[in-house]
Amino acid sequence: MEAVVPFHHFEEAVSYETFELYLQSNTPCTFGNWISEDWPARHTWVLKDGSPNLDYLDENFGCCKASVTEFNERLETGCSEQTISQFISYWKSLKSSRHDKMNDAFPRDNFLSLPHYLKDWHFAKNTPPESVYQVPELFSDDWLNRYWKTREDVNDDYIFSYFGPAGSYTPFHADVFRSYSWSINVCGAKKWLIMYPGEELKLDSLSHLNVEQQCSEKNLKYVIVIQGPGQGIFVPSGWWHQVLNTADTISINHNWANFHCVPRMWCYLTSELSWWRRR
Repeated sequence: MEAVVPFHHFEEAVSYETFELYLQSNTPCTFGNWISEDWPARHTWVLKDGSPNLDYLDENFGCCKASVTEFNERLETGCSEQTISQFISYWKSLKSSRHDKMNDAFPRDNFLSLPHYLKDWHFAKNTPPESVYQVPELFSDDWLNRYWKTREDVNDDYIFSYFGPAGSYTPFHADVFRSYSWSINVCGAKKWLIMYPGEELKLDSLSHLNVEQQCSEKNLKYVIVIQGPGQGIFVPSGWWHQVLNTADTISINHNWANFHCVPRMWCYLTSELSWWRRR
């Protein structure tokens, strides 16, 4: 079984009152490219052929620094800090050296060839985000990042940009603090595997890359979502997922929270605290 009934897709603009039903029920949904049609980045960051404008990004943000992730032989991820210029140089080299088309499947045994992935770049710290994108109204009631903006002792947030060459990959996980997340592709495409809550407990291991294979073998409840350029996705609290970039992709991603998910976050954080105290 590849998937159960797909999540609802809003091809046309939707009101917050309608979207709030998905917040209340903690149910994922997806959005057409209307969700980002007014974003300047959809033009300035993207070439006419739909690929990332790497020269523009290098010229305008090259000195900024971000975390870059890669896999090692133990199925773990290593992380280093690089400048945007360093990563773009790597990305250009990777593009010029590739001769094979990407296989539209989640990585299983071929982890050593996974491209590096620039993730969790705190873009909003480096430049006013309004000049590049606007947070959709549906996601604007954000208690998590509103809190960080009030902090004077630390400069942090959960507002990110991801730069992912085709084949780069985010392993199976649930989002930080069991917050909500939203992700919108500036360009490129992603393949999401999203598992229904509780199904992750039936897996042999959460650290392996063969989650899709296990889902099929164990007949678990999950959905495959293909996210195209400009399109968005809402991942609710506690839904485990993994993501493969099937094309060279740039996305904007926020972890966020509001009234509807705070109880779930509180339950998760208190259970984690109890576990650490028992160690």
